[in-house]
Amino acid sequence: MKEEIKIGLDTNIRRRRKELKMTQSRLAEGIISVPYLSLIENGKATPGMDILKLLAERLQTSVERLMGITDHGTLEEARKLINEVQSALTYAGYEEAERKMKQLKLLARYIADPKILMEIDLLEINLWVINYNEEKFYPLLEAFEAKWDSYVDEPSLAVKYFRIKGNIEYLKSRYDYALKYYKQALKLLPKISDEIEKGYIYSNIGKTYLLLSNPALSIVYMEKALHIMMHNDRWLEVCSYLNIIGSGYTRTREYDEAIGYFERVIRICKQFHFSNSFMCQAYHEMAICYLKLGDFDRSIHYLHLSLQVHDEKLPDWEAGIFHKIMGLVYIRKGDFSKAESHITQAINLCREHPRQTAECSVYLGQIRYAQGDHASFQRLYMEAISIFESLNLPEKVASTAHVLGEFLLSQGQEREAFPYLAKAARNYKQMIYTTEFDATLPTRSNL
Repeated sequence: MKEEIKIGLDTNIRRRRKELKMTQSRLAEGIISVPYLSLIENGKATPGMDILKLLAERLQTSVERLMGITDHGTLEEARKLINEVQSALTYAGYEEAERKMKQLKLLARYIADPKILMEIDLLEINLWVINYNEEKFYPLLEAFEAKWDSYVDEPSLAVKYFRIKGNIEYLKSRYDYALKYYKQALKLLPKISDEIEKGYIYSNIGKTYLLLSNPALSIVYMEKALHIMMHNDRWLEVCSYLNIIGSGYTRTREYDEAIGYFERVIRICKQFHFSNSFMCQAYHEMAICYLKLGDFDRSIHYLHLSLQVHDEKLPDWEAGIFHKIMGLVYIRKGDFSKAESHITQAINLCREHPRQTAECSVYLGQIRYAQGDHASFQRLYMEAISIFESLNLPEKVASTAHVLGEFLLSQGQEREAFPYLAKAARNYKQMIYTTEFDATLPTRSNL
């Protein structure tokens, strides 16, 4: 006979009642008083078996489930499937993760342990967040918050919940909100033992700081995450984090240091025969480094290498980013015809990504400036500033507004220039200035 474990009558009654959207009055009607039910749900009273049977019948479940009785074999199978779903999300892909998740949801019918059930719910939400399926994850998240009110008492579950909430904001490019959730999780890390989860929180914070124009703090947190993943032989995460750290050094203008990190990624990928997506990113980032160093031919070479090693057809927005960088390279070379061709393609491919669209507007504005079309240049810069402000990207607002303000000042339009220079000053105060985003106009030698 399998050993049994008993957990949380109070929690299970309350959870099941909320699942059925049933009020305390409806559940208690004809069985017990509402105050007595409230005492049961708060763990201050234990009903007799006769009452428990009536409550279970109205809740459309069994006495065993309400009492929280689940055999250890079922719990072990659930934990095994949880690990398999998590592994599939990291290594095998979404289809395998979805298949394992369906098995796990079927098994959940025979589980009463609220901690395991909460973990299963959070894992399912995370699966759809990673797929960015809003029609799936928003209802599941709302159901989780309505059904469970005890996740905050379990640090390991609270950390996962805050990370999911942060990831949703991150995917919506609301990085300041994402950071708030990640920092709520950060406060709980001393209370959990899962080192991998700690690594994920550190990496989430590091990636967010990078996008909030604080590469120094980004590198600090990414190094923490990298140390954990290397210690646990999580080489896919290692490659991802090396690329992010390299991007941090690119933004601090330490290009040789950055290239060293990207070269490590390429060596690891070749050694372990990993997916070429990490190599693709590394080559792409190396191209940016050489662009900043003024080696345009080598920059173009690495951009083409990034395309050659990619495993499959690029999604539109990724192809758009490739064309955006190619356009910037040709702007710096002074070949504005090729630059415009690439930037136009980038705009068409990145329509669903406002940040990329705004950056393309800036680069197209640079081309129009070089062609002497100052009215179009001003309009494009103003449109980009508006988008950057809506996304709370102070580095990009400051850089773009500064350039536009200086141009207006040079044209004797002091009154028009002042609001943009003031806007630049306010946004510079919010950031640690970097040069990753370049809004400067082409020099006369390019014209």
